[in-house]
Amino acid sequence: MEGDRVAPVVSGVAIREKLFEIERHRRSVTLDVNDPVGGSLGTVVMFEGKVAWASAKGQARTLLDVLLDHGYVTQEEAAQVTETYRAHQGHKKIGQILEELKLVHAARWSELVTLQIRRAIEALLAEKEVRISFGAPPVIDREVLFTLKELGLKEV
Repeated sequence: MEGDRVAPVVSGVAIREKLFEIERHRRSVTLDVNDPVGGSLGTVVMFEGKVAWASAKGQARTLLDVLLDHGYVTQEEAAQVTETYRAHQGHKKIGQILEELKLVHAARWSELVTLQIRRAIEALLAEKEVRISFGAPPVIDREVLFTLKELGLKEV
């Protein structure tokens, strides 16, 4: 989309515009958001115009932390999930492990992923000055994709 040149400094509003443009054109891309001097602020991964994942700097809470906080899993169960994830070297998704261990139903997991992604995107949209760059998306879980509307985002 943008080429190899240095991206201009824009406001967080430009991120919203780019997200909706990517959705309209059903593109698959990783949108990297950096501060004006190049420090990473976060990432949004989109596949065929839908959001697969987003993260923002300072988002220290993992989905397992959220599950622990709400009492959906115990410390021991969270440790078991982490151990299983590491044993599969990241080739098995956390949500799949939780479901196989019958700890969290797929619908609950999807709800928590949606919340985590929404929080990350909201944090990125709140940034005053950013540089946006684009890259190829990683291999993603096609079963867990969200439209911008499902994430509560509205076009301006």
